[in-house]
Order: sequence, then structure tokens, then C-alpha cells
Amino acid sequence: MFIEKVRDCFLTQHIEEITRIRGDSTGNTLDLLFSNEESIVGDIKLESPLGKSDHACIYFHCDIQEMEDKSKKQVDMYEKADYLLMKQRLTMDWIQYLSLEPDIESKWNKFKGKFQAVIDECVPKKIIRGLRVSRKRTNEKLPMNKKLWAKVKKKTETVGETENNENEVQRKSMHKGDVSGN
Repeated sequence: MFIEKVRDCFLTQHIEEITRIRGDSTGNTLDLLFSNEESIVGDIKLESPLGKSDHACIYFHCDIQEMEDKSKKQVDMYEKADYLLMKQRLTMDWIQYLSLEPDIESKWNKFKGKFQAVIDECVPKKIIRGLRVSRKRTNEKLPMNKKLWAKVKKKTETVGETENNENEVQRKSMHKGDVSGN
């Protein structure tokens, strides 16, 4: 069922190597990295586990889209339109005006052109800054909720404490004259 959902959502699994090895058993790929676009993830590297974990550390680059507020867009300001002038310009004999056109498509295009010309004349325009999408390579941290950050921080502190304890044992043994560290 899980694999069907992955296929239904057109997701790509980027981890192809073994990410977990426990003891003498064969390894498994338990750590998954999905994206909806194959080219979005690159430079995947697996390194040795942190501390006593049996899962490899996975490093990768995400080539994500970032919204940049740079382009300008012109919009109609209908709240400031001159509706009396618009009514004057559109008061005409439409049947006679459109009767010269041979088919419905050309009649529609003529009506639409006239109507758009009146809107352009009677409705003021305003230039606003729109959103533009650009591709940017980034190594910025991905957003995580507070619980996940707390778990990452706790694991990092635990690994640091383990290393400090091992260094302390070695330091004490060296002070006692045991150079081998045993």
C-alpha cells in the first residue's frame, strides 16, 4: 500500500544505498528521501553513523524554488473607474455593430475588443510587485517544528557527552601513567 501511494503521488526515492547495518546482518535501506521532482535532490553522501546509532548520516543538497518578489504587474483598479463614461462608450446599437461579422467567433472577438478598449480607457491602472519563481541552490536549514529540533539537539548533546566521557577516561588513564589508554 505504501509503494502504491508513492507511485500515485509520483514521488522519487533518492536513497539507493544501504543506510542501516546492524551487527553481522545484511544491511537495509531504511532511511528514505522522497521528492516530487527527480532533479531537485543531488550530491547525496552517506557517512558513518553518529555515536552509537546504526543508521548512516545522509547529506544532500536541495535545489529548491524560492519565491522572489521582483516582477511588476499591472492591475485594473475598478473601485476608481469612471462608470458614467464607461456607460456612455458602451451605449450603442450592438446588433448593427456586430451584424457585419460573418460568424459567432468573430462577433465575440469584436465585442470583446470593444469592451476591453472601454475598460482600458475608463479604468485606471496600478503597477504592483508580483511574485516570480527562480531556481536557487541553497544549503539553508530546512524548516522543522520545535519537537524535531529538540530531538536533534538532544541527540547532538548526547553524542558530545559520549565523546567527552571517552576523552575524560583516556585523560585520567594517561595521568595515572598508563599510556596505552587501557
